[in-house]
Amino acid sequence: MKDVGFKAIAKRLCVGHAHSWPVRWGCEVTVFGRTVKPGQLIHADKHGFLVVPEGDEHGLLDAAIFMDNNELATVIPATRGAVGMSTDQVIQRLDDAGAQFSENVKAKFHSNKSGEHN
Repeated sequence: MKDVGFKAIAKRLCVGHAHSWPVRWGCEVTVFGRTVKPGQLIHADKHGFLVVPEGDEHGLLDAAIFMDNNELATVIPATRGAVGMSTDQVIQRLDDAGAQFSENVKAKFHSNKSGEHN
């Protein structure tokens, strides 16, 4: 399916030649126990899916840009220059980068006194 551009979510292996089509539009659906409302944003990939909570859409782009830049500033550089290092050295670099990544996330998204996130 993915070779021709179709996207699908399955709870387990299924027959790939089944014919299906939507029977209703613009209604709530429940997928693996998670309710999705019409117009609600979802993210899905080969690992699964998540539904963006209503009201969180406004900060999603900024958060995604921050997380991408955070990874580029921490985890990615930790892997550069690893050729010739011992496994222990590479793991230590990745552990350090992961810790810095987490600290950056906490600093960006911590709750302030009013309970709102930055």
